[in-house]
Amino acid sequence: MPEFSTRNPGPGYDGTAEMVRWFNHWLKDNDDSDDILNELDITLFVRTSLTTGRKLVEQALLESPMSTAEKENNDIDIDVLPYRPWIGFEAGSWLGMLTGDQRPYDKDCLVYDSDPTQETIEIIGFVNVSLQASTTAHLAHWFVRLEDVDVDDQVSLVTVGAINGAQLHTPPAYLEPNFRYTITIRLHFTTWTFLSGHRIRVAISNAMFASAWPTPFPMSTSIYLNPSVSFIDLPVVPPIYPSSIPPSFTQQQVASSDMLPQLFSASKPKVYQKHETDIGTTITFEQVTYELLSNGCFISGLLAWDFICSHLDPADVRWVTRARQVYVFDMHGYESIVDVPLKDDNERLYPNVDLSTRRHFELVTDLVKHSDQDYFYVHLKRQFLEKNDTVTCQQAMTFVFNGKHKRNCH
Repeated sequence: MPEFSTRNPGPGYDGTAEMVRWFNHWLKDNDDSDDILNELDITLFVRTSLTTGRKLVEQALLESPMSTAEKENNDIDIDVLPYRPWIGFEAGSWLGMLTGDQRPYDKDCLVYDSDPTQETIEIIGFVNVSLQASTTAHLAHWFVRLEDVDVDDQVSLVTVGAINGAQLHTPPAYLEPNFRYTITIRLHFTTWTFLSGHRIRVAISNAMFASAWPTPFPMSTSIYLNPSVSFIDLPVVPPIYPSSIPPSFTQQQVASSDMLPQLFSASKPKVYQKHETDIGTTITFEQVTYELLSNGCFISGLLAWDFICSHLDPADVRWVTRARQVYVFDMHGYESIVDVPLKDDNERLYPNVDLSTRRHFELVTDLVKHSDQDYFYVHLKRQFLEKNDTVTCQQAMTFVFNGKHKRNCH
């Protein structure tokens, strides 16, 4: 979120202050916020890459932008996509995170490239995609990514959209195998500048692991390249020249001197990796965070998970998660979180202080979720541990839950 102090990449701005001004005017009739009516209607950051762009403001809301459709010319071709439920790591663990080169993902997808652009093309808005598709199974997901292929063939993710095939029916229902469906997908709102010489790419897949739980049936899907029903509609806008000098982005700009790590909050770098064998793919994640509150409470947290997908059975998926939170009180006298010494062990969650004189406790959560073709299974265990030191447990409270849920169009 923009109000986080560790804003990288920028631009940095105070999103919280902007929301407070808006609510003060419209919900509290605060006269001090009347100037909000005199501001420009739109402030946009139009991206030229994943981390760069330009600021753009307009006096009035944009009307429906001009659109262009990139269509295949052959109305009889059919492209077949084998289902690989374990692909998608390169698109991130959640939609919207900063991503890298998409080529390792694209090699297992259906990709369609335009010719190199002869001029700069700028898009602002929602990207709409229409597909005529079929599947050999009762259920399939479709993921569509809009990408930018630069002159060195580096591929950047611009925006993405997805649909569970069961949502083509109302109410949701399983698909009819080998039936041709017309699927419309609205990709997330975006801004982007395709520079001259770049290619516009559309990549289609049936999996985006680990953002989405895979569908359970072996299958293949087909895309029918009929230009009347299979196309992409880009919200292309003509060259826009600001009607005035853009204000700070937004109106509450954060000074560069303030764009530093918080004194009382810190973390280790996130670990996000893929491990692949002939029989399965595992995505691993680990993060450790630290907080030092003004009342002298030290809090550390570990979140780690493994997301495992079989290459032999798409229904065999497992998510194994472990979380630990440590609370230590009476941690006074430290000017910042970096001054707190940590015990030299593998996880480095406890401060290296005399714990026998300080109240402290630990909350541990273990969660396993796995699936087969018929059910989801959940195993949850939570423990509250109050300790005399890092080893001796004075009191333990444990909660255990085991359950299963019938798969229904998932």
